[in-house]
Amino acid sequence: MSSLIKKNIDLSLKFVSKKKMFMHIVVLFGLIIFIGGLDFIRSIITGNAFQNSWADISKLMMLITGLFFTYQCIRSFIHARKVKELNS
Repeated sequence: MSSLIKKNIDLSLKFVSKKKMFMHIVVLFGLIIFIGGLDFIRSIITGNAFQNSWADISKLMMLITGLFFTYQCIRSFIHARKVKELNS
């Protein structure tokens, strides 16, 4: 997964005019990771939490890191918009 993110960053350096599009693609990867981690909540609701501890720890990490990454990307977008407005 990190190689895909690195590839998008490399593409954004080659195609500067498409940087905004590539960064939105990266956010989609973070959102997909977060959605995949939501399966952990299903296992809690059904009462099967930590029967397979490695799988549930992995889902929990996906949930936490996906949420944090998506949140940081949104904050970055908001900051970039504010900087753009100040420079205009």
